[in-house]
Amino acid sequence: MGQKQYFEAHETIPKVIERLQQEMAQQLRLLLENKHLYQKVKVGVEQILAEADAHIFESTRSVFEAWKAKLPTLPLVPAEQPLPKVESGRPEHPTLTLLLGNVRLFCTKCDGREAFRPVAYTDVTDEVVKRHVREPHIEEPPRGFQLFVLTYQCQACKGAPEAFLISRHVWQFSLDGRSPMEHIDVPPFIPKVERHLFRDAIIAIHGGKTLAALFYLRTFIEQFARRQTGKTGKATGEEIMEAYSAKLPTAQRDEMPSLRHWYDQLSEALHTAREDSDLFQRARAEVEHHFDIRRVFRMPEAGAVETR
Repeated sequence: MGQKQYFEAHETIPKVIERLQQEMAQQLRLLLENKHLYQKVKVGVEQILAEADAHIFESTRSVFEAWKAKLPTLPLVPAEQPLPKVESGRPEHPTLTLLLGNVRLFCTKCDGREAFRPVAYTDVTDEVVKRHVREPHIEEPPRGFQLFVLTYQCQACKGAPEAFLISRHVWQFSLDGRSPMEHIDVPPFIPKVERHLFRDAIIAIHGGKTLAALFYLRTFIEQFARRQTGKTGKATGEEIMEAYSAKLPTAQRDEMPSLRHWYDQLSEALHTAREDSDLFQRARAEVEHHFDIRRVFRMPEAGAVETR
């Protein structure tokens, strides 16, 4: 085995910053491409620092430890390229940069996932700090917390830019807002008339609003059943779902997931305010299966708009 290499602190710190910037860029891309509102990603800084620790000369360890202690509260500067170190007559470490690169997002104009480029970015907390200097009654944000507005544009159509609100809590990033609202793919066999309710159910569960998701999914089931049975007014959910079940072809009814069963399950959770995300996922899968079977057997919809 080769001899273990050791480095001075001033050699190690720039290498740590480079690796940390790459890790943050990867986690930010994951957040924007694959996560939903109020979901989070965490930067794996512990392993990076542990590997660096093992290669520090003991004579400069105190310098490295002092830098590590400050690291969690150092501000991140959003940029598309690593920012150069600041020269001030003494050795300076490179600026800790939040690297922004292209991400693949759904473009409604292109009707598909395309490459989006960062076109504008702002550290809102930096603006608050500047106001604090001029107006001391405005409090500074907590150390280790930052709020970024990142704006991207589709490189295929060059359409209207899309913005993301990202909060940083030390080494954790959270997707706290976006404009426009996230595009949600809904299976084409979900009825068009009630599809907006099904889509809102998915948006709600992505945002961690489980009770709202359960409510929207139950409402989707009930409104579809009302349209198929023609029942309006004060008919109870039990009456509506019983009538809907009776209208299904006998040959397929016993093979289909029961909308009445899942309506009852969702109702029970709502009546007790039980935020059951597992129930939502099971109900959603079975409801989709129900409508897929309707598609396979070409079951007609009452009140559906015919297309040629």
